[in-house]
Amino acid sequence: MNSGVNKREIAKTFFCTSLLENAISKAYESLADTVNDAIVKKLLLYISTDSHKHSLILSAIAKSVDDFEFNQDIIICENSMGAVWSRLKELAMKETMDSGEPNLPLLVEKMSQFESFIGEEKYTSLNLQIAKLEAQEIGIDVGLISTIVDWIIVDEDRHAKIMNVIYKRITK
Repeated sequence: MNSGVNKREIAKTFFCTSLLENAISKAYESLADTVNDAIVKKLLLYISTDSHKHSLILSAIAKSVDDFEFNQDIIICENSMGAVWSRLKELAMKETMDSGEPNLPLLVEKMSQFESFIGEEKYTSLNLQIAKLEAQEIGIDVGLISTIVDWIIVDEDRHAKIMNVIYKRITK
């Protein structure tokens, strides 16, 4: 049964998730820049690096599914993902643009909320699982894509756990 989904829509899901992961990476990097605790800083950079890596591979997957040039057009993503996209981008951009002396527990709490807003990590995982199933449904070989998506999902779960560790460390 074909749901009417096509390669372009599947590629768009991977593309938009790539842009979202890029924004998340920048938000964590910005947050890490405000931290004095070396361990917390490195844990935030760990998540940032993972998110950047996810962004790169998801962009490559989008291109492999459909060679359409999206031109980094976030309007496509805003239309496709609606309010969830807008809220997550807003939270990510706020973290990268805030300046001044940070209130670290508050910032980490915000980022933890960011991680759980419809669970950023769960939202990403869900989008990737749906795209994987849709690709399979229309006959795209998803062997390698499936493996990569599964790896990203494991990373996303780890990010949520790391945020809990950070929050406990800075509020003790």
